[in-house]
Amino acid sequence: GEYRLDGTIGFDTNSLSLPDWDLQLEQIDGKLAFTLDGLAADDIQARALGQAVTIDVATQDGGTTRVTAAANLPVAAIQGQLPALPLGFAEGRSDFEIRVDIPSRGASATTPARLGIDSSLTGVTIDLPAPMGKTSQTRRPLELQIPLGRNGAAGMLRYDDLIAARFSADGRRIGIGLNEGLPELPGEAGVIVGGQIPLLDIAAWQATLQSLGRGDDRSLPPLTIDVGIDRLLTPAMDLDAASVRATHRDAAWDVEMDAVQLAGSARVPATLPAEPLIVALERLELELPLSESSEATPI
Repeated sequence: GEYRLDGTIGFDTNSLSLPDWDLQLEQIDGKLAFTLDGLAADDIQARALGQAVTIDVATQDGGTTRVTAAANLPVAAIQGQLPALPLGFAEGRSDFEIRVDIPSRGASATTPARLGIDSSLTGVTIDLPAPMGKTSQTRRPLELQIPLGRNGAAGMLRYDDLIAARFSADGRRIGIGLNEGLPELPGEAGVIVGGQIPLLDIAAWQATLQSLGRGDDRSLPPLTIDVGIDRLLTPAMDLDAASVRATHRDAAWDVEMDAVQLAGSARVPATLPAEPLIVALERLELELPLSESSEATPI
């Protein structure tokens, strides 16, 4: 009086096309077992993105099926698969673990299908200014979770202890924490950045953004930045213990800053120089003359 099911599917140099992801698995070899309780597989061999891939399948608590793929992937292959990602600052290759969680038919409606990616990024060079950049030998764990579907679940990203972010499934709401825990997801469309930074070199980041082909500031979403910076390097002067709050709306930046050497506010329009830059200072400490060859006199 009870139903039973116990079977195996054997793969012998098969292919599998995933058109929604524009992904092709080739040379699949191995066995996939199935019962009424779920699916299971160990060490299925295949190739994807031109690289060898090992695939495991297991049934999690609650009936969710987890497909785990492990591969050593070059950044160039990931860039070719996901051209929208700004990976021009990275090169090399590293071990990646890619997981897809597929809820069972009986799972709660709030249980999302989810894509997860983990890597130590060992072997990958990231050419970004401090503290975000790294050499190929440096280990900087990356963890990414992306909801699949439209049930309102949020995604998550961690880059070592430097960046933690939550983002809505449609990408319109993003919360980013710098050197702090996972932030809250904003309630409205836009990006909110908070946290503490030991060092920020404005000139270095401007050069990096220009090399990456940064878009027009007028195309930016609503953006709020509220960060503390231990050492802020600008082309004009260096600032200590800076607190910066900046918002980008209506194609302009409104900035408030309080540092040891400077305090005040500014409005920076995207249409410079057609519209003026407006600066209101409460405090400014300078050392004159500014020439490095002359002795500085504080005033």
